[in-house]
Amino acid sequence: MKIQLLVYPDMTLLDLVGPLQVWSMWPEVEVELVWKDRGPVMTDCGLAVVSTHSFEEASATPDILFAGGGRRAAGSRGRLARWRIPT
Repeated sequence: MKIQLLVYPDMTLLDLVGPLQVWSMWPEVEVELVWKDRGPVMTDCGLAVVSTHSFEEASATPDILFAGGGRRAAGSRGRLARWRIPT
């Protein structure tokens, strides 16, 4: 199973780590942490999360696509929609 988690600047870390902890217990799970670029993305608590895949590199057919909440989720979800929904 392939799970993609959107990471974005100023996200609430717990919104990513909580679900990730549960999914890490599932057998045969591949996780992609996705943002517009690979590399560190700063969360609202000052801890960086490293994006493992850019939008261009991410799998086109994940089984689960997860975008956690947070103070700035609405703006980042707009980017996600443009990434995933063809124009």
